[in-house]
Amino acid sequence: MINYKFKAKDKEETIDAMSLKRALRSFETKAVGLKEVFVEWISRKGNPSSKMVKLPLKRRKNKW
Repeated sequence: MINYKFKAKDKEETIDAMSLKRALRSFETKAVGLKEVFVEWISRKGNPSSKMVKLPLKRRKNKW
C-alpha cells in the first residue's frame, strides 16, 4: 500500500491505497467543496512524486 498525502487550503489528510485513483475516490467523498488538491506520495521503488488534481474527478463515461 502507498501512503498518499492530500493537501488543500485548510485540509491535510493521509490515505493508504493501492493506487492514486482509489485514493482520490476516497478523499473526494470526504472533501466537499474543494476545487483542487495537491497530492504527494512515494512510489514502491522509492521515488517521490507529486501532482495537482482538479476536483471533482470525472470518470471516463462522464467526460463527454
